[in-house]
Amino acid sequence: MHLSIFDLDRTLVKTNISFKFYFYLYKKKLFQKRSVFKQIIFLIRYKFFNMSLKRLHHVTFRSLKNIDFDDLKKHVDIFLDKYLIDLFYMPAVLRLQKAIHENHYIAIYSSSPFFLVEPIAQILKVNEYKSTIYSLNENNKFKKIILILDGGKKAFFGKELMKKLNISKEDVTVYSDSVEDLKLFDIANNKIAVQPSKNLRKIFVKNNWEII
Repeated sequence: MHLSIFDLDRTLVKTNISFKFYFYLYKKKLFQKRSVFKQIIFLIRYKFFNMSLKRLHHVTFRSLKNIDFDDLKKHVDIFLDKYLIDLFYMPAVLRLQKAIHENHYIAIYSSSPFFLVEPIAQILKVNEYKSTIYSLNENNKFKKIILILDGGKKAFFGKELMKKLNISKEDVTVYSDSVEDLKLFDIANNKIAVQPSKNLRKIFVKNNWEII
């Protein structure tokens, strides 16, 4: 048995799927322009000025708190039907399809929220997924963040899955774009950077690891 673990944002898809969806909701007039401007600023701070993933999620979550979950799911379905094929980063998707053909156990581990990761995982026909999780209140609106799936938690879940499958790191391949997933890369002998960030690219070039 071989385990292949894929990140989602900038790995299986070309961009950050959460922010792409956020701007789609803005076009549907679910958010004000001021809110979108704030999200752009926070994304820049996260990518270039060391804003934490936890802080980014809490800021973004505040924008979703007044949205009915069933309404949101309808928008997710329409958004994915219209845009997902064009958003796929095909070199990584082809690796995933090859892994399916070779009977790998395939997981998607993403910090994006469950309502985006779950349908994409189903479309790609992977064995399982892990994602950031929100709870809902009695009015079917978002209540709080239950879990932010950062790199450390991805590594934890990956190790637990390896125990379940009874495999060692020689039988694990990890695909990701982010230096934040270094702990996840550590559980695998086969490390593949996908559209890597500047810092991750330096590490992979230095170690002569594969980049796609």
